[in-house]
Amino acid sequence: MQFLPVRPICAAGRLPAQRRYGLPVPDGESALNVLPVVPWLGAALLLVLLVALNVPPPTGRSPRTRVRGSALADPRAAAAGLVAVLLLVLVARLGPERVGDNPVPALVVGLGWPLLFVVPAVVGLVRRLPAGPDDAPGAPRDVRPAVVGAVAVAGYLALVPSASAPRTLGYALGGYALAVLALGIALGAPAVARTEVLGLLVRWAALGPRLVHWHPPRGAAAVLAVVLAGAWVERAQRTAAWFELAPGRTDTVLLVVACGSVAGLGAMALTRWSDGRSAPVLLPLAAAAVVAGVLRRALISAQLLWDSVGPGAPGFDPDPLGVAGGQAAALAVVVVGSVLAVTVLARRVGAGAARLPGTGVVLVLTGVSGYLVLAA
Repeated sequence: MQFLPVRPICAAGRLPAQRRYGLPVPDGESALNVLPVVPWLGAALLLVLLVALNVPPPTGRSPRTRVRGSALADPRAAAAGLVAVLLLVLVARLGPERVGDNPVPALVVGLGWPLLFVVPAVVGLVRRLPAGPDDAPGAPRDVRPAVVGAVAVAGYLALVPSASAPRTLGYALGGYALAVLALGIALGAPAVARTEVLGLLVRWAALGPRLVHWHPPRGAAAVLAVVLAGAWVERAQRTAAWFELAPGRTDTVLLVVACGSVAGLGAMALTRWSDGRSAPVLLPLAAAAVVAGVLRRALISAQLLWDSVGPGAPGFDPDPLGVAGGQAAALAVVVVGSVLAVTVLARRVGAGAARLPGTGVVLVLTGVSGYLVLAA
């Protein structure tokens, strides 16, 4: 899925395989300024491993923390969300039909999706949002129904070719809002609290330091595995190798199956080797994969929104950080998420060899995310 008419990094010419993998480029062969995959990915994995081996073990047993359900289960938040969706649908349907001229794709697909993880995480670090003890009221014990919503959101972003078209996006936003509204009317706020996936992701991302003690509800790991796999699929479809493949439907199905299998197996392995709960470790990995995978698109979206309200002629730089700078920034996001993941793992599991199997799983998942953001 292309958010804007921006070609992949290698579109000006086939990116030499030697350059992509850090090998010498023959004389006379042009190459773009990209980061070689092998040394940079190796350095990132080594850094994550060093952190994992040096995180001190927990000093005491802290009480488990449960998080309340979807933010949209609150009537005031639901009303504000409904008004915001109605405005977005109106602008998407009545505004310009071109993606670059209509602000809704940049707001929702370009910035809204990554900021769904970033803003609550920052707020959770600055101000601890309300959570409760293990028996806190309003904390759902089972969120497996939210897997359906996670598949719908991730599938729309990764697999719908016209996902950023204003008309298509307007229908998708309206359909999602109607589904949540119907669920709330039919089954009440508790059903929304355990089913509505975007509000759940906001609550989980806002955990901050309490992520170490989070006692996730049943099904949280499945939701995050879907988010992680969806981020991989979406990013993989913007790499040079994917464009050179000229993929068909079978290739797309195989990509989805491969990403889903790796994410699912990783979640199951972490469940075994991370105190029986993999969601606290998966959360920073999934959030980092989402943000890193769409970082270039988010920067373009910010430029388009600024041009629409600021002075000067509209325009954007598809690589405002430069090709190598953008890759380095995306890899840094992946490393930060992985460092948080191994820190949570170490603080939950303890010292010694107990943390090594889970650390190996985190390194594998980090390797996939890192490779995809470095694959030009």
